[in-house]
Order: sequence, then C-alpha cells, then structure tokens
Amino acid sequence: MKKKSNEKNEKKETIEEKDNSDVKTKKAAKELKEQEKKQEKEERKKFEKEEKAKKEAEEEKYEEEREKVEQQIDDLLVKRDDAKDNKDKEQVKELNKEIKELKKKRSDIGKEDSYLHQVKEEMKLVRFPSKQEVIKYSIATLVFIVFFGLFFSLINAIFAFIKTLF
Repeated sequence: MKKKSNEKNEKKETIEEKDNSDVKTKKAAKELKEQEKKQEKEERKKFEKEEKAKKEAEEEKYEEEREKVEQQIDDLLVKRDDAKDNKDKEQVKELNKEIKELKKKRSDIGKEDSYLHQVKEEMKLVRFPSKQEVIKYSIATLVFIVFFGLFFSLINAIFAFIKTLF
C-alpha cells in the first residue's frame, strides 16, 4: 500500500515538475518574443531617425540650390532692367528667356523622379514576414479552409437529408 502511495506521489511530483518546466519554457519563450519585439521597435525608431535626417539633409541641399537659382534670377532681373533702360530689345528678350528657364529650373528642384523616389521610400518601410511567419500563417489558412469546407459540406448533407424526408 505504501509503495502504491509512494509511486503515486512520485508520479504527481514528476507531473508537477513537467508542468513547472513547461510553464518556465512558455515564460522564457514569451520573454524572448517580447525582447524581439522591443528590439524590432528600437531598430525601426533608429531607421526612422536616419531616414528623417537624410530627408532633412536633402531638403537643405534643395533649399541651397533654390537660393542659388533665385540669386541668378535676381541678377538677370537687374540686367534686364538695365537693358530696358538702354532700350536694347534683343537683350531684353534673351534675358526674359533665361529668366523663364531659371524659374522652371527652380520649380523642378527636388522633383526628380519624385514618384519613384516616394515608392522607394515607402518600400523601405514595408516589413516582410519571416519564413516562420509565412509557414505559420499558411498552415492557419489551410486549417480554416479545411474546417469551413467540412462545415459547409456537413450543412449541405443535412439539408439534402431533410429534403429527402419530405
């Protein structure tokens, strides 16, 4: 009798030990996932800061270019006014043409391949699933397909059976 109770106690203890080890393993896995998420967030923030710094540097560069072009336009406007005072119509026409080209250039600064550039920037922000996630979600999808296929087949069979009764 004592042997049986000792064996039962030993079995209970081994079961409790297994349960405790399972709980510890689950806790460790959960903590690991939380650490991975935290690390991913930190990497994302770092990436976003770098991107923001790049954008700001790019905008500064474009602003400098715009200022240079503005200065060229101002210089040409002064020359044009001088040409008007001297009544040199040919030079006024040429200067107007140059001013127009510079204004167009100014408006185009920073717009090179803007759509494709934006697409590229957005694609940098896309987070693609890992191999494990793809497998996990694929299995989940297949399970749901099978489940609902069986469910609707069963419903169809039930209605077919009811129809044969009447």
